[in-house]
Parts: sequence; structure tokens; C-alpha cells
Amino acid sequence: RYNIDIRKALYGGDVPLRENDILLITQNNYRLNRMNGEFVPVLSVGARTQQSAPVYAQIGGKKERIVITLNFIQVTVPDGNGNPKPCMLLEDLLTSDKATISIDENRALYINFCMRHPYLKQDTEAFAEALLNDVYYNAIRAKYGYAVTGHKCQGGEWGKVFVDYTGRTGLDDDSLRWAYTATTRAQKTLYIANLPHITPFSKFRIEPIQKCKNIAPECRILNEVPPTPFHNENVDNGVRAKYHCIAKNMEYTPYRIISVQSRPYLEIYNIQTPDGVDRYDIFYKAGDIFQPAKATSPNQHTPLIEIMLNDERGMSCKFDYIPSDESHGKLLDLIRSACDTISVQITNVVEHQEDFSTIYYMRTSGTFSYIKVYVNSDGFITYAKPMSLKGKDDGELSAIIEIINSHFI
Repeated sequence: RYNIDIRKALYGGDVPLRENDILLITQNNYRLNRMNGEFVPVLSVGARTQQSAPVYAQIGGKKERIVITLNFIQVTVPDGNGNPKPCMLLEDLLTSDKATISIDENRALYINFCMRHPYLKQDTEAFAEALLNDVYYNAIRAKYGYAVTGHKCQGGEWGKVFVDYTGRTGLDDDSLRWAYTATTRAQKTLYIANLPHITPFSKFRIEPIQKCKNIAPECRILNEVPPTPFHNENVDNGVRAKYHCIAKNMEYTPYRIISVQSRPYLEIYNIQTPDGVDRYDIFYKAGDIFQPAKATSPNQHTPLIEIMLNDERGMSCKFDYIPSDESHGKLLDLIRSACDTISVQITNVVEHQEDFSTIYYMRTSGTFSYIKVYVNSDGFITYAKPMSLKGKDDGELSAIIEIINSHFI
């Protein structure tokens, strides 16, 4: 594509091969002593001709007999010693977007030679010598040489080089070697197009939300909580914190807590309403992970009371995470920004050096969830695994992921 556009700029349009065009040899040519990767000027352009041969080719899984026609141009180019040498140029390859001709086209060249020399016997010295000197079988295989691939430019150097890095934005060894080779071809000046923008998030991807059964106790660290009127000193700090959070949620409402009964992994709240006393059961898991409250006798007050029982934003957490390096700092900024956008509380962040992960715990959709992000030893943030007690039905966690992904579009 670059070669086509450059020739249009040089010659004012899409013109055929002409004198002074530059060719890049793409296959060794021993008849001319020209090697793959060499540049040669076209000294003159002569007549065009064609050669054909029948071959059996695989088409749709079946062998079919087809006739392949190849196009040639008579040209004069310098041989390996710099002397003008008339020869044939395979035009089909010159104008093709393929790197080389196909196996069937190669076979057609050989069959065509045999058809033109029916009296030469194969496996004889005369046959081999005629094949070596045949102008069609040994036609130059070349591309226009105004723009070349990174692979073909190896070994060459130029004062000014233009490099287009499109498609070479990865961090794999092949992409990095390509970028190094192409970049170092410039002796004095390098012009850059589509330079790869490599950041710690260049490899980042987020997997689909999965449902988890448990959340680690490290999901939040609560501040020390004062006693409650209904709990003894032996209950967990989280159970007391839950009570104070609910009591605060019910301030300035017609509802109040009149008693709490503690059972193993169950808190029974009796709530005074304008119409009587309602019972709500709140089960919880290890680490004081509370499940949504359930009314034993639902009524018109239940929806509002359940909101106050389940809302834990008032629970006082110790969130004093300090990122260990710049990559973790950028990760924190990204996830905290996404959570702030929809008012989701991050309850804790823990770096686990043993498996190169950082876990962001949060309260989403009335429950707990987390995003486990992996950061490799080079500081690149590779992928994230979002988990929720609600699974894919966690709408707020889905929204956070959507916000994060939008940063990379």
C-alpha cells in the first residue's frame, strides 16, 4: 500500500513499471547474482509477455486441472557486478500483496519450462543447465522498493527512515525485536508513524463476573466499635458495628430497634414500627459478612426497613492502603474513580505478593464483591477477575467494570 501511494506521488497516478523504478529482490537470483533483500534500479523496460501451463490444484478439497498464466516484463537491471543485464521480471508478484508466489504458480513455471523444451530429458546435465539459464524460470522475483517490511530492511541503514509501527504494539519478543530492528535502521533522522503507546495497562483485560461463595475476612478492617445495649463483650466487632450502622440509619425515622437476639451466624432484629413490632433475620458468614435481611412477616414497612438494615456504608472501616509502586498507584486511581462515579464504597485493598495479585474489596448491590487484579513482575497489569456473592446479577459491579473498560476504548 505504501509502495502504491509513493509511486502515485512520484508519477502522478497509478502507472505501470517504468525506467528508474526501484525494486527490492525477494528471492535469490543466481543468474544475476542478486540476493534476497537487495535494491536494484530499473535501467529500462521492454515488452510484456505471458507464459501458461496446466496444473492440478486443490480447489474445494478436490484436485482440479486448471491453466495458470503468469505475466512477465522484459527489464534491464544491474547484475551483482553492476553490469546492465537484460532479464524477465515476474509482474504477478510485483503487484501482488503476497510475499511470494504460490506452490501452484511455482509448479506452473516448471511445467511451462518442460513444455518449451520437450526434447530435454529430466535428470540430465543438459536439462539442469537449460533450467538454470531459462529467463522465465529465473525471472526476477521482486517488489517495489520504496517501502519495505521490517524483516526485509535488516542489515540496511539509511540517513532518514520512516517507520510505521502499526500492528506492532505488543510486548512479545517478536514485536519488540521488530521495533528494535526497524528503529535502528536510521543513521541520522527517524520519522515515526503510529508509535505504540505502551502503558502498564497495555495487556489489561477483565474476565466475566463469577459468583463466589465466601469473601475473605480481610475484605474490611473495622475501627474499634463501642458496646451496644443488646450485645455482650464477647460478640465480634463486626456484629456490634452492624448494630451501630443500623441504629444510625434509623435516626429521624419512625422506626427503632427494640431488641436484638444473637444466635450463631444469625442476628434477630425486632423493629418497632407505627403498626407494631416486626422481626427481621440477618444471617452472616465468617468474617462478619452479612446477608440481606429477611422479614418474617412482610408488610408495607418492609421495603424501607430492609434498606436501612442492609445499608452498611456507615460502618467505619480502616482503609489506609498505600500502593507499593507507580503501577499499583495508577491501578488504585482507576478503580477508585470508577467506584466514586457510582458511589460504591471500597472497603479494603490488599496486595498479595505471593501470587502477584491485588484485591479490591467493595460493597456492591447490597453485598460484598471484589476485583482481583494481577500485576506481573515487570509492573504490567495483566488481567482482573471480578467476583461477587451475587455473581453476574451484581449490577453495581457490572457498572464499575464497564466504566473501567471505557478508559481503554
